[in-house]
Amino acid sequence: MTRKKLNNKLNISGNELRKIREERHMSREKLSNMLLLETGIDLSAETIANIENNKRTLGDYEFLFLIKILEIDILNFSKKIIEEIEEEMKKQRYSY
Repeated sequence: MTRKKLNNKLNISGNELRKIREERHMSREKLSNMLLLETGIDLSAETIANIENNKRTLGDYEFLFLIKILEIDILNFSKKIIEEIEEEMKKQRYSY
């Protein structure tokens, strides 16, 4: 089965997750450890890098626990992601 991609990306939230993680001065290793200790989710630092670089899909439970650990307001986060997608779609429509 071929995975659907939007603009060659396997997820739509990785870039924003990376920005927020960096704003919180948290390494991927620390995020990985916190996920495992607090939620039981085992994502290596390398896997987190692949998510952030849109090279790996992101399960809904993984997404929700990342949101929890990074203390992200999910409504604001979702709004920002939707705005970015809409902007990208506009660019694609008008670039020939």
